[in-house]
Amino acid sequence: MTHPSPATTIPIGITENILVNGIASMIPLSTTEGALIASFSRGNKLLTQSGGVVSCAIDNGYTLSAVISLSNLEELDQFQTHLSQPSLFESLSLAVSDSNPSLCLGDVESYIVAQNVSVVFRLRHRTSSFKHIQSKLITNLLKIIKKSSPVSFTLLSIQTPFSSSSSPSVSNIVKPSGFTVSSDVVIPAQLLQTVMHVSPQTFLSLNQKKNYLGSSLACTLGGNNAHASNALSALFLACGQDMSLIPTCSACFLTTELTDSGDLHVSCTMPSLLVDVSSPLASSVQKSLITFLLSDEKNVFPPTTDSEMQEDEVIKNANKRFAMIAASVVLAGELSLISSLAQGTLMDAHNALNRGKSP
Repeated sequence: MTHPSPATTIPIGITENILVNGIASMIPLSTTEGALIASFSRGNKLLTQSGGVVSCAIDNGYTLSAVISLSNLEELDQFQTHLSQPSLFESLSLAVSDSNPSLCLGDVESYIVAQNVSVVFRLRHRTSSFKHIQSKLITNLLKIIKKSSPVSFTLLSIQTPFSSSSSPSVSNIVKPSGFTVSSDVVIPAQLLQTVMHVSPQTFLSLNQKKNYLGSSLACTLGGNNAHASNALSALFLACGQDMSLIPTCSACFLTTELTDSGDLHVSCTMPSLLVDVSSPLASSVQKSLITFLLSDEKNVFPPTTDSEMQEDEVIKNANKRFAMIAASVVLAGELSLISSLAQGTLMDAHNALNRGKSP
């Protein structure tokens, strides 16, 4: 039995423009935290006045995985030999392309603990996320493996931490899924002092001690940042992205160094950004905000002659642009929060700007 429940409303704020690869965008963020919009606007202002962000995105595709169990250890070698057969790979590749012409199979890997085997399928794609067909696809792939396998096995689960999923893992850092994005900027020392009221040396020192020494002591996983998940949560919620992927997507490395002239060189690298601007689950408001965010069609959506290919290219380029904007927004938030922490003004900002002000 299902029970209808009322809807909830979360405010949406729009930040100042951020310049990413020469294209300016205002960023929609969905949050109840009033100080967050002001903070990201300040970071966007600094990045834009510094000449804008240079961002690069590499498309890694997506990962599916399952864990199976063999009857005994003696069968491991036979199963591994079977899994590495070119004929099996060909059959699996055909099944992938039949499920979605935009997908292709890149690799099949296995990871063994006792008689249990995690089978990992690394997929390449031309368009968007395909979460809505993942369960069906991996089930079909396992059926193909089982049909021709010289040994029997039991399927335990069609999802493991190796998947492009909700579980943060080292595998999604060293063997990324989605887009790996780096956003980079050089901020003049005087501009940093004027906008953020900190020096490059102070910012660099706090980033090292908080985000690297502190994260090492706390044993964080991909947590060499101040609050990357805060930025992604607000952006993903506003733009209809899969909120369950935040733990995987928010792995982030913020690196800082001084240039020869004493300016601050800052880079934000996010190994596994999984985005889908064509998600069928997004509401009409969320879809309109994606359109608003990616409004420069001449730069984001280059024309092609073939209609089917054009649709693929539109989605692919839009996803790539969205991922680069997301990493750049994270960078803006890092600049603003770390500067505020260095100044000791974080609580003052919350008291002044939050909707639920303390008395």
